[in-house]
Parts: sequence; structure tokens; C-alpha cells
Amino acid sequence: MSMKRTFQFITSVGMVVLVMAVIGSAMLMTHDDMPAADDGVLDIREWDFHADGHVNMAGEWSFYGEELLRADTLSERAAQPERIEVPKSWNQQELNGIDQGYGYGTYRLQLLLPEAGVKYGLKIPSMSTSYRLYVEDQLVAGAGAIGTSRADTTPHYIPRIGFFIPPSSQVEVIIQTANYEHVRGGLWLPVQLGLYEELLRADKRALGLDLFFYGALMIIGVYHLILYGFRRKDPSTMWFGAFCLLQALRTILVGENFFMQMFPGVQWDVYLRLDYLTFYVALPLGVTFAYSLFPEEMSRKVLRLSQSVGVGFGLFVLTAPPRVFTAWNWLYQWLTVLTCLYVLMVLIIAIRRRREGARLQFVWALFYIATVYLDILYYHEFFATGEFASLGLFVGMGTQSLIIARRFSRAFEKVESMSAELKQMNDGLERKVEKRTEELAMVEYSRRQLISNISHDLKTPITLIAGYVEALQNGVVEEEDRKQKYLKVIETRVKSLHHLIEDLFELSKLEAGQTSFHFKRMTISAFRKQFAHRYELDVVDAGFVYKTNEQDTEPSIEDSFMVRVDAFRMDQVFTNLIHNALKFVSAKPGEVQLHMHAKLYEIPLLNDKQNIYGELQIEVEDNGQGIDAADMPYIFDRFYKQDKVRNSANDGRGLGLAIVKEIVERHQGRITVCTKHPQGTRFTITLPMTSATS
Repeated sequence: MSMKRTFQFITSVGMVVLVMAVIGSAMLMTHDDMPAADDGVLDIREWDFHADGHVNMAGEWSFYGEELLRADTLSERAAQPERIEVPKSWNQQELNGIDQGYGYGTYRLQLLLPEAGVKYGLKIPSMSTSYRLYVEDQLVAGAGAIGTSRADTTPHYIPRIGFFIPPSSQVEVIIQTANYEHVRGGLWLPVQLGLYEELLRADKRALGLDLFFYGALMIIGVYHLILYGFRRKDPSTMWFGAFCLLQALRTILVGENFFMQMFPGVQWDVYLRLDYLTFYVALPLGVTFAYSLFPEEMSRKVLRLSQSVGVGFGLFVLTAPPRVFTAWNWLYQWLTVLTCLYVLMVLIIAIRRRREGARLQFVWALFYIATVYLDILYYHEFFATGEFASLGLFVGMGTQSLIIARRFSRAFEKVESMSAELKQMNDGLERKVEKRTEELAMVEYSRRQLISNISHDLKTPITLIAGYVEALQNGVVEEEDRKQKYLKVIETRVKSLHHLIEDLFELSKLEAGQTSFHFKRMTISAFRKQFAHRYELDVVDAGFVYKTNEQDTEPSIEDSFMVRVDAFRMDQVFTNLIHNALKFVSAKPGEVQLHMHAKLYEIPLLNDKQNIYGELQIEVEDNGQGIDAADMPYIFDRFYKQDKVRNSANDGRGLGLAIVKEIVERHQGRITVCTKHPQGTRFTITLPMTSATS
């Protein structure tokens, strides 16, 4: 297993274990061995606050609906109280005077303490939505204004820690509370009892943890926004940064509610709207972030739907009264659950398609969605553990940091690789420039040689013609026979010049691709029949021996394979090569040979099949003067002639082989030459063959 896969496997297993640990801890926190109140009495005389810490004042309390009572008035009341479960909202219980979570009443609990005269503390969570807490007749804590109607009740959220010093080991705790604004009323979070100094320290630790998450989320959020500012091609950093800033704000709105501790004068409905908005905006931001990472896997319709729903619920929170928009929070929570499941499905698809970072994103999303789900269960009073989403996002920050670190690492590796490649390219470019410079120098040299050659091949006959003409004009030659001889020489030189110009024009058109070719398919046997004996008379009339091979392959092969040729141009090729051979044949007896061979090749394919293709090889060979090894690289160049003197005794113009090469290459063929210096030269032309049925 590679290091990369090992790292991904360990990370995935670690994240899954962390998810299970969080869920397990949540379950354990709701099933601990703390003492519980029974029939309105909480007996904690055996509880050791120093060793065991605080205790949740949970269990069965006494409750007086539609009454605001104190210790001095409870004795005058004859009616028996109801029993109410704490922590649990009024909505989850049937109580007199409470209508769907709205109303007012009094909680009562008798405390049996380990000892008197000790400074105890009570940590009261945010309560829906106003309260006053008394121990005996001492007011310990309160928030908002208690009233018997909506008009004279003022809601307020803020966790508080109060203290009391009991004169005896038995005291009464009385909580007056009223709610007319929030969908849930009553004590749906537990009141904690412990030693005052210990509770203060625990509160500072909890507040410090909230501020740690807040600071970390703020720093990471701003960092990602700065990253986006420097590199706008990747919008995922912007959306993740915005998501972190939003969750940072939410961190100080929930839990220890640091926001209200810093701004106690903020109205309750403003705070509540901020709380709900951070939840409602988080969904479209998270989905947009996921879409920016995997746009090909996620549906744009789902993206637009989540954004529309988030904006709609956000406007609903801003315009509707709290008792209305808090009643519909459950709908958005379940929409969040469904959307989270869809995002997980998208990430699974991304993993299957091997998208970069998909595995890490999946394990983080799994962990974060688990914490969101726990928060939803917490709000529905399945657990009394508090919120975990900040922890989930904090883990997400680490995941994103790993992904960004990997991206930067790969970017640097790519830069280094590209730098090395660029260096190689520069080195190669320098070599190419040097080579090109040499080629240009050769081209310039060839150009000068070409001009020199053309000048030579034009100047020599023109000079001779001018001399003969001048002799005729000046009367130097008076005999009629000599005059005719001079005129014959002039005619020969003029024809030679004419052929030279024609060859130059022909070669220029061939190299520019302006010469028309009339290709036609013919079988190998037809090609052999047309050209094999065509040049025999020319060779014999020159006093030499002509040889050609008869059919050396099976007739079925030469009849079933074809070549695509322009017969006129191929005749031009053979004529050039044969006449070139005749110029250099000096041995007795001199020989010129023209041989043709059909070559077949097999290429194995799949399913035990084979692809057969062939080549026609044509050889023009003589036993005359060979070619010097120093001349071999240049024999197909313009005006290159084997004789360095370049005298007029030889009527060669040095263009024939250059024309031959251009014509053969236009037939998709190739021409090569080999020699046995100082005697014998063979030119080999190779043309592609195709099946007659193709």
C-alpha cells in the first residue's frame, strides 16, 4: 500500500472513530450516575462536590401553573402542585395553565445538601424566556421581566452564575418563569449546582473553549478570504472562509453566550434573529462550498434550491415575530438533514471519480454532519449535551488545512518540475538555436552555391554562344561547312539552356507543391508490364546490357496488391535514373539493371487476426563509376554534380536527382542509394502497396 493510500486510510479511520466517540460521549452524558430529584426533592447529602464536581438538578420538580409564588407564599397554598420533568420544555408535557409552551408558572425543588454554611453556586442556562431564581427568599439570579401576560413580560437570554450560603442543609429552590415569545418554554436545559468557586472555574473553561473556537474560526475564515483575494480562480476558499466567519459568530451566540455577556443591552429579539440567521445561512453557504469543490458531481438545481430556501427562511426570520419563526424551525432542520445526506452522496461520487481531496472532504463532512445532527437532536431535547457544530467545524479547519497544504505542496512540486523542464527546454532551445544557426548558414551557403552554379551553368554556354556568334558576325568563319557547324553548336547550347530552365521551373513547382499529379491505382503486375522493358532499347542503343527480373512472387500477390502512381511522373523518375546511369557506365560490358520486388509484412492484431501490408521495391543499378562517400549526403541537392570541375563536357545539369526525390516523396515513397566505390551504384525506390479490395 502506498504512503498516500495509507495516510488516507488512517485519516478516514481516525475521523470515523472520532465521530463514534462524539456520539458515544453524547449518549454517556445523558446517562450518567448523578442523583435525580424525586417527587420534588433532590437528595445530594452523599454527594462529594470536591471529588465528583457539580450536579445537574434534574428529575421530578414541583410545578405551579399560572402562579408566581415565593417561599413565604407557598405555605399558604393548599392545592397540590403538579410534577414536572426537568430538563424538559413545557411543550413536551401536559401542564395546567400552559398552552403549547406559552404561559407562566413556578418551579419548586427541595434541596438536601451535604452541609450548611458552604458557598454553593448555581449555573442557570438561557431559559425561555424570562425568570427569577430564589433560594429560600434570597434572589440568586434573574433575566428579563416576569409577568402574567405578554404585555408585562420582557424576554431575555443570558447564562448566569449565582451563589447562596444555606443556613441549614435543607433549602427550597424556587424559579418563577414566563414565556410568550419562543415556541418552547420552561426549563429545557438543566440547572447546575456545585461549589461556587468550582463553577466559576468550569464556566471560565467553557467560555475559554468557546472563545478558542471563535478565534480559530475567525483566523481561518479571514485566512481563506485572503487566499481568495490572491487567487480568485478557486472560489472554494472564499466560500469556506465565509462559512467559517459565520460559524465563528454562531459560536459566541450559543453555548456560554459570550455575545450577550459582551452586549447585555441588545434586545432579545435581535439576538434571537441573529442566532437563527447564522443557522439558516449556514446551509446555502455549505452547499455552495461543496459545489465549488465538485461542480461536476453536484446538481446546480440543488444548489439553487438550497440558496433559495436559505434566503427565504432568512427573510422570514427578519420579518416575522419570534413566536412565528421559531415555530417553523423544525422544518428547516429536516431540510438541513436531507441536504447533508445529498452532500454525502455527492462526495461518495467524487471519491469514485477520484477527485482530488474527495476522501478528506468526505470524512470531514461525515464528522461535521454528525455534529449538526446531534445539535438538532439537542434542540429537540433528545440530549442535554449542548452544541457540537463548532467542534465539527474546527475539525473541518484541520481537514481544509491538510487539503490546502497538499495543494500548495503539489503546486510547489509542479513549479519545481516546470522549472526543471523549462531549464531543459532552454538548454534544448539553445541547442536548437545553434543547430538552426548552422542550418541557416548552410542554407546561405547553399544559396550562394546555387547562384554560383546557376551562374556557371548559364555563363559557360552563353559565353560559347557569344563567341560563335561574334565569329560569324566578324566573318572569321567563311567556309559554309564551318558556319553550319558553329550554328549546330549554338543550337545545342540553346537547347541545353532551355532544358536547364525547364528543370529549374519543374523542381521549383515540385517543391512548392504546385505540380499536378494524376494518380491512378494499378496492380503490381500491370506496373511491371508497363515499365520493366520500357528502357531496354535506350540502354542497348547506348552499347550496354539491360537486365530486368521477371515476376519473382506469386501471380496472385501481384494481381491482388496495387500501387497508387502517376505513370507519367514515374516514367520521368526511371528515365532520369537510367540516363544518369548511362553517363557513368564505363566498364566493358556495361550493365544497367531494373528490378522490382513485392514485399509483404504481417502485423498481429487482437482476436488472432493479422493486418497485411506491403511495399514495392524498385532497384536501378549499374556497374559504372561509383559515388564517393563524401558525395553521398549531397547527391539529391540541386546542381550537385559528381565532377567538381563542373566543365561542359558532361551535359548533366545537377537537377535530375533532386526532381526524382520530390516525385517519389509525392508518391508517399522514399528513395535511397548505395554504392560500391569505385564501381557500381544502386538506387532503391520504395512505394506503398495496398490490397486491391481496400
